[in-house]
Amino acid sequence: MPLAQSLATFDKAVIHLEGWGMSTDDVLALTGRLNQSLPHIHWHAGEAAAPGALTLLLVDIAALTGGKGHAFWNALGPFQSMERARRAGEPALALCRGRVSELPALRDGVWITTHAESWESKLLTVARALAALEWNAQDGYRAMQGWRAVRTLARADLLAITASGTEAEEFPAMLRGICAASLMHPTALVAAGVPAQTYGRTLVQAGLQDITLQAAAPMTLDGAVRVDTLVGFAWPGANQPSGS
Repeated sequence: MPLAQSLATFDKAVIHLEGWGMSTDDVLALTGRLNQSLPHIHWHAGEAAAPGALTLLLVDIAALTGGKGHAFWNALGPFQSMERARRAGEPALALCRGRVSELPALRDGVWITTHAESWESKLLTVARALAALEWNAQDGYRAMQGWRAVRTLARADLLAITASGTEAEEFPAMLRGICAASLMHPTALVAAGVPAQTYGRTLVQAGLQDITLQAAAPMTLDGAVRVDTLVGFAWPGANQPSGS
């Protein structure tokens, strides 16, 4: 890495992208666009993840399984990568495009589902939501390096979804819609761009105030006026960390 680039990214939190069912060139091009769209994070791909980086596994399910899930064994790669990261104590999450039911029935780690065509827009939502875990009233987003809080989330076994809105007032309806569409009680909730009062009131109204793995930030990482949230549901039989 050139010296100027190294100095420019020294204090940034790092996200390493690892593509499954995607070409290396496509992943590298994606990191370039993300470094322009959300330069508050250093997006990286193509080599081993740097120490302290958060790895996001981009899993194109149809590309791996043949489109109808008949070759599900081809999707074992991202599961093995997730397992290696967890054994090494490094945070890793998976972002999956397509039908999760076509993946092998392995339920270790956090698997975020999406049907969006654009990896870039979904990754921006995921990054803003995850950054909210690192936010605190004293330092804001200035202490994100190493993804300390996200590491707790990464130790859970969750199926997660994301949602976005254009203003904080949409958050209550957004969360109600997610809960109404699910048959399970959420076990993790993170929201960026939602004031503490709105967030707390919404949790009480939804009966979710006892969720231990949860956080909210009143503004997004890049200051965009929007709401980005991630909601996680436990796989059956999974043991979740306390969030401490």
